[in-house]
Amino acid sequence: MEKSYHAPYYHIHVRIIKTYNCKYSTSASQRADLHNILLDAAQSHSKIRVNAKVVGVNPGLPSITLESGETIKSDLVVGADGIHSRVRELVFKYSPGDGPMPTGDATYRALVPISQLKDDKELLELVNDGMTCWMGPDKHIIAYNIVSMDLIEPLMSRTDISVARRSL
Repeated sequence: MEKSYHAPYYHIHVRIIKTYNCKYSTSASQRADLHNILLDAAQSHSKIRVNAKVVGVNPGLPSITLESGETIKSDLVVGADGIHSRVRELVFKYSPGDGPMPTGDATYRALVPISQLKDDKELLELVNDGMTCWMGPDKHIIAYNIVSMDLIEPLMSRTDISVARRSL
């Protein structure tokens, strides 16, 4: 990927929770894993505040202003506050209705036990490589191993025709 697109590709694994009701259940830990990586990196260099609502952002300093009135200056402000980002809204000064728009892409995911693939010579490469990616016009497939090589997760993305039709 880096050779083709001149940028690194980072992948954060999904954790799997075994439950009593079904064989596999995914958790929302991709985001949690990223948050933990950022938290671990930040803790030795900063004071972490929780339940502190950001009401202002000055990207030029950079600094943030909390609802309490406290202004915090830093080297960097990271607005990792999700799709309904207050930080993005404050930095770009748009009204809430002008925020994120549908991409027009549809994405499908599945979890496949690797034990079901190991006897197929053509699929064995997918399992052994750890991650495989096929890119094409308006579509791509990424397949990667998760949880100690027990599962492979193919993620398939394509242009969502129903969204494209609604936007005409």
